[in-house]
Amino acid sequence: MRKLLLMAAIAMMACSVAAQDKLNLDFDSGTPNGRITIFADSAEFSGSGSEFVFRGNVEVIQGEIIFSSGEIGAYLSENRTQLDIVRAVNGARLDWPDGIAEADFATYRVSDGLVGMYGNLEVTTEDGRLAGYALLYDVTTDRGQILKRESFEAIFRPDE
Repeated sequence: MRKLLLMAAIAMMACSVAAQDKLNLDFDSGTPNGRITIFADSAEFSGSGSEFVFRGNVEVIQGEIIFSSGEIGAYLSENRTQLDIVRAVNGARLDWPDGIAEADFATYRVSDGLVGMYGNLEVTTEDGRLAGYALLYDVTTDRGQILKRESFEAIFRPDE
């Protein structure tokens, strides 16, 4: 029954996109980082109701963190009550209060607050620009590290 209600809610929201110009869905993160809202031009969901594909100017917002891409897959937890994983495969951007990161693809594991961004990574902060292969960023602690393909390159930390 819960699955049918969720699918009906998605269908109703998808039908109202034309009137609102942008679809938005609100998810429980199950973490202290707060609820997650996803904005997109359109959305599709799997028959199981646990997988979603959002397309067109997609933004995943959790507090001051914005994860964006042209297309994002979202996956619910096993019990289908919380958002578990968010994945961008054709370009990804992460905005947080201290900077911006862009890469070819990215995954946000909501349950543990970890973002991994990979391929042609560029990170811009007020202190400058860094480039590397990967960014591992913890939204809970606001800490991250940038990796080169072969070795560690830099650690950045906001002022405490």
